[in-house]
Amino acid sequence: CVLRVTGKISYKDVEPKVLVNEIKDLPNDELYLMAVNELEKQKELTIHLPDIKNQETLHHIKKLLESNPGNAPVFLQVGSGADSNVIKTKSSVRISRELIQQLRALPEVSMIYDRMDF
Repeated sequence: CVLRVTGKISYKDVEPKVLVNEIKDLPNDELYLMAVNELEKQKELTIHLPDIKNQETLHHIKKLLESNPGNAPVFLQVGSGADSNVIKTKSSVRISRELIQQLRALPEVSMIYDRMDF
């Protein structure tokens, strides 16, 4: 079951509470999946590398990206500071905690940013 919940968070008590104004069932059909895919396009993943000399690392990153197909574009930021370059890859992924953990496990990957606008 997929729900859309609207409301606000109350901080009056010791623990925050969610005050729900509306709960609505969302359809789990083709139109819904199309909408989710469109929202996914508003995300992006940036992988930071000190350099792109290690072909084995690049191949491993490519395999991870290929095993997580989706609509979020992927960028490589190579170098650091003013000397860094951002490269848009041909890959689009479904951003997940598992993918980010797998990428962070690579010793050559210095940082990962995922931007999600929803």
